[in-house]
Amino acid sequence: MNNQLENYEAFRKAVNDLRLEKQTLEEFSNVLKNDPNLKRLRNQERTELQGIYDFIRNEHKMPRLPVYLPVRKKILTRGLARHAFGIPQEVRVYFLQGCMTKPYEEWTPKDLDCCSRKKVFEILIHESAHVLEACWHGEMDHDRPFVEAYQTIESFLERSKFAVLVDKRLRLLGCPENSYADKVAKRGKHK
Repeated sequence: MNNQLENYEAFRKAVNDLRLEKQTLEEFSNVLKNDPNLKRLRNQERTELQGIYDFIRNEHKMPRLPVYLPVRKKILTRGLARHAFGIPQEVRVYFLQGCMTKPYEEWTPKDLDCCSRKKVFEILIHESAHVLEACWHGEMDHDRPFVEAYQTIESFLERSKFAVLVDKRLRLLGCPENSYADKVAKRGKHK
């Protein structure tokens, strides 16, 4: 397992090439879901993200969960640690972000943004922190226990072979405005 998300970069390049090639969102989505080469690249990246989650999981005795890389386009949601009654079930990393200034019906492939490798890594840290928080407290939100879990994972990764992917400018990305985690993130940016 490399420490640079090289599989993601190959997948990202292919997705960005497709964005420039296709005219409609429907055409783009159809090729993204069904093209054998893009499926292969996406599966390789999913395996890469799964390996990183498992690396974190082993260190912190977290549950074995599948990591998914959905092709759905999101505006604000970057990731999701799905759970049932506080028990984590899976981790989803949304790598495609849509346009906030247009209605979905008007989007074209050029309105999409494919996350950078450091942002995808940050999303995985964030969702892994929700899983660890659930292990510790049986809940998932963006309060103090989440921030403590996040900092625990971030500190571990900074001492690991993945340190090169930790970007402090992205830390706690995607937390709801005015949540405890958002306030911690904003304080960190003003230092």
